[in-house]
Amino acid sequence: MRYHQYIGTLRSDITNFIGGVYLDSFPFLYGWPGVRLKIFSEGIWIGPSISIFRPFVPVRTIRFDDLAVAQAVGSFYLFRGILFISRSSGKRTMFATRFKHAEILGTLGQFITNLNTNPIRFTPFSW
Repeated sequence: MRYHQYIGTLRSDITNFIGGVYLDSFPFLYGWPGVRLKIFSEGIWIGPSISIFRPFVPVRTIRFDDLAVAQAVGSFYLFRGILFISRSSGKRTMFATRFKHAEILGTLGQFITNLNTNPIRFTPFSW
């Protein structure tokens, strides 16, 4: 739990979400069900869903006050997600999911004031 300390405490009242992730440093999807999105009191954590995926799925943590962009992506059922861009590092991370997209956006909207829920088009090579 060492890497969670600077993003607060885990919100036990909120479900963790399973999906995939695109990273700016790697132009391919780490796919479902290998990635988990956790919401903490001060930020989000995106990393492996279970321990077997640890060697393959990198961990990204972003504080809510460090978010430059939080944007819904894609309106096509098979590909939807949320793009996060860190203000301090400029790193881009997109949590991709086919399931519970509206629930995730609704939950994040409670914490992120600049969350844009109008989806933009996304292609893995356009960012």
